[in-house]
Amino acid sequence: TAFLGVQISYLLTVVPEAAGTSLVFTPEGAEVTTPLGTIDLQQVIDRVVGNAPVTVCVANYLPEGAQLTGLEVTPEAAELTLGISNVVLDGNLLESRGSCG
Repeated sequence: TAFLGVQISYLLTVVPEAAGTSLVFTPEGAEVTTPLGTIDLQQVIDRVVGNAPVTVCVANYLPEGAQLTGLEVTPEAAELTLGISNVVLDGNLLESRGSCG
């Protein structure tokens, strides 16, 4: 992005984790880069977020009763692993969705 004609780039790095019906993102680093240099914003992120990760519920995108059991992230893609037990595999299962309480 640009501000007053100066190009500004920003980078936020997080560690993602699968946790039941949620994805958890723990901030790992943050920086802003301009032609004048780079500013490390990790301390600002630590003060705003602290040690508490950001949790995003994804239950409404999963079949009812499904749990995220794994997450593998590469620069090209993210692969989620789901677990579900004691269900009948039919169209009703695939059409039903969980909910974010």
